[in-house]
Amino acid sequence: MVRARPPSEAERIRARVASRLRVLDELLNTEMEEYFSSPGSAGKAYSVRPLLRRYVEAATQLLDRLEEQQAEGGLDVVLMDIPVTLVDESDGTEAVYVVVGPAEGDPAKGYISCLSPLGLALLMKRVNERVVIDAPGGQFSYRVAAVGTEPIDI
Repeated sequence: MVRARPPSEAERIRARVASRLRVLDELLNTEMEEYFSSPGSAGKAYSVRPLLRRYVEAATQLLDRLEEQQAEGGLDVVLMDIPVTLVDESDGTEAVYVVVGPAEGDPAKGYISCLSPLGLALLMKRVNERVVIDAPGGQFSYRVAAVGTEPIDI
């Protein structure tokens, strides 16, 4: 009798990210722009479609190197469903967020929609990279302090 081996951490992350990429690809092939575009604090509309298209392409390439990256010390790139620790550059406070799908956002619980200004800005950022958010409430600056390794089941 052959026993199935439990999935590795890289395999679990790969499965979750691949699932998300399929969902995002479907969203990108719809008329999502008319429903989800919104102005930033300067009143300029930002386009969601090119940002998410770049995320899908880059995350797809990252999946090919995921096991190597896990062996080298873990993830250092923000992906959907993976916790990310941010440091607010204005006061040094830390907060943990998870970028999730549009319908799953709940900022009070730390779940940030991938279509929000913060969610869009975080995708594919690396540890120690600076993130500047131009949101309706003003401009905010964070540093990516850490990327978790365990996918969160929503």
